[in-house]
Amino acid sequence: MSTRYPERGRATTGSARGAYSRGTPSRGGRGAPPSHRKPQPARRSPGGLLIVVVVLIAAVCGGGLWLAMSQRSDDVERVTRGVSISGVDVSGMSYEKVLETLRPTADAAIAATTVTFTYQDKTWQYSAQQLGVSDNLTELAYHALDLAVTQEGTRDKEEAARIRENGEEMQIAYHYDEQKLITIFEEISTSLGLPAEDATITFDPNAGDTPEEMFTITAGRDGEVLHKEQALADFSGVFQAGQSFSLALPIEYVESAYSVDFLKQCTTPLIHLKNDKDKWEVQPFRTKVGGTADRKKNVELALSKFNGMVVQPGQTVSFNETTGERSAANGYLQAPGIAGDYTSELTYGGGVCQASTTIYNAMLMANCRVDERKKHSIPSKYVKKGFDAMVNWPGTDMKFTNTGNGPLFIKAWYDGTYANVQVYGQPLPDDVVIERVSTIVEKVDPPVEVETRVDKTGEFVVYSDEEYIYRDASAGVKAQASLVYWNSKTGEKVDEKILYTDYYKAFGKIVYVGKEKRPTPSVTPKPTTTPDDGDEGSDSEAGAPTATKK
Repeated sequence: MSTRYPERGRATTGSARGAYSRGTPSRGGRGAPPSHRKPQPARRSPGGLLIVVVVLIAAVCGGGLWLAMSQRSDDVERVTRGVSISGVDVSGMSYEKVLETLRPTADAAIAATTVTFTYQDKTWQYSAQQLGVSDNLTELAYHALDLAVTQEGTRDKEEAARIRENGEEMQIAYHYDEQKLITIFEEISTSLGLPAEDATITFDPNAGDTPEEMFTITAGRDGEVLHKEQALADFSGVFQAGQSFSLALPIEYVESAYSVDFLKQCTTPLIHLKNDKDKWEVQPFRTKVGGTADRKKNVELALSKFNGMVVQPGQTVSFNETTGERSAANGYLQAPGIAGDYTSELTYGGGVCQASTTIYNAMLMANCRVDERKKHSIPSKYVKKGFDAMVNWPGTDMKFTNTGNGPLFIKAWYDGTYANVQVYGQPLPDDVVIERVSTIVEKVDPPVEVETRVDKTGEFVVYSDEEYIYRDASAGVKAQASLVYWNSKTGEKVDEKILYTDYYKAFGKIVYVGKEKRPTPSVTPKPTTTPDDGDEGSDSEAGAPTATKK
């Protein structure tokens, strides 16, 4: 009678304890249980001679050979003598009998398996079912049947004799599901709730003038997290089915990214200027704000958008994105700005270029990387030549990036006279401070000829004896911008870096005269001249010439 067997080769994961002493069937094993083997077809000889011979033999022996073959087939369906599994003699047992005999033992071992994970005063207990514990009893039953059986499916007498004499002992092995164990460790790790917490810092630039007044630092803590890889290895080393065991969870400590000491360093003012004694001291970078009251309001508004800004490591800041469109809706007023023909015209947000220039210079001195910057068409009188930064919504922008390891903090304000910017952050190594140097490498005289235009519409002047200076002459200049790095303690020059060379084009004077002849004589007023507002720190209108009447 044929016996049906379940499929072999069930895959298991995780660690196994008590594996059988031989991992593969002896003498090549069988591809299927004995009852499933297909008999090898006999070779047919010409004329049916083989059939005649078989019939004759059967007639002579009276069925004796058939009886012997049946007995031998039945013999390999049972475990050969001398085989035991986990201490139980299974000699002569069929596949079903092996399972029937040992299944209760295996199931009891699995049911008794529990593990308790511990950390300090916390515990987590899991059953065999939660761990996915299973056994290899089915595989062992197959293997036991395969012992001392040839590839052809007959009993190997020599191997059977060896097993009878020496015995063949196999152990039931138990496995756990490693993926389920990983899930368990993830749940435990979440419940630990001990992640690293960085020290925190708050910045209020309006709270005072000193770092102690503006910054508040709160201590963090190092984290404690489950070392999952080590926990898996430790579990594999102690896992034993049929027992309740415990395992102390391995914990790894994770340092917080920001410590209190590090954040204290980041409150260091980075901008230094030389005082009257040629010594470096902490001062904000500043430019003197001139022009109309509305222009000053625009500068103040643009600066306020940066006041209190925190720039994280790797962060890029855009002036245009920060200040927004220069429109009445955003609070900007109409004030003079530079027009395309090197004159000035009223425009919303006129003067914000002084805010972008002040911030640009401060970020250079704070050792930031400038990603985008463009000069004006004419030099700005409130800053060294080559260090202006023109902006225009939405196209021309000024951008910078914090390339340091810690955050930067910006304080920007207008005090009624100056636009001021100070930057706080991790100090440069070796007490280094940065100085801006502008070198004039070439000057170009303006054209001598004066361009005279007739004011046909009377926009500027009416009579022919009147003169309106639409644009004053300006010399061209080529300026090289550099950064010099100094040791603020020793006064030693550490390094120098050339940034770029700017060329400001020379242009001539333009004058408008009226087209009408004055009907009666009148006193001609004396001409006024464009006020010279000086160099950096002077009170000027963004460098734009002022039109005057003559």
